[in-house]
Amino acid sequence: MTIEQIYNQFYNQTFNTVRQMVKSTHDAEEVTADVFVKVNRLLPTFDESKSAFTTWLYTITKSVVLDFFKTNHQDRFKAVSDFVTREGNDVFTFNTSERADDLIRKQENEAKIAEAFRSLKPKYRKVAILFFLRQNSHAEICEILDLPLGSVKGMISRAKDVLQEQLAGMRHMA
Repeated sequence: MTIEQIYNQFYNQTFNTVRQMVKSTHDAEEVTADVFVKVNRLLPTFDESKSAFTTWLYTITKSVVLDFFKTNHQDRFKAVSDFVTREGNDVFTFNTSERADDLIRKQENEAKIAEAFRSLKPKYRKVAILFFLRQNSHAEICEILDLPLGSVKGMISRAKDVLQEQLAGMRHMA
């Protein structure tokens, strides 16, 4: 099977598994892309006599999700005791309303971007995730998806046009 066939056949199942683990659609899309990059890299090592393909894919998925939490989100989950003094008083601090507005705007922008990516046709979404989110080179995308360079460049261009159209007028957050 080619990586494109694997991607097409197992993307939804893998995305749903990842989404249950990371709880964020945006993060799940990124992690799922990472899963397929790793699958592509490790595909020559798959041995069907040792396990079913789905078992192998699930093992890679769990590994990538664990790496995601270890490297990118170490501080995402805090113990409740981290926010309480020895006397039992809450130590939550809130930013100014301007800072909260910025945070809300950023979350809204991330949701709009994620929705824009989801609205792309699957073949463009694959390329867009690899190029714009994972920052793979054209050559890497050609190798991962087993496509010619001209096709990859065309798909990136069309995906970019659709994304720009859908995200026009969105306020940029630094």
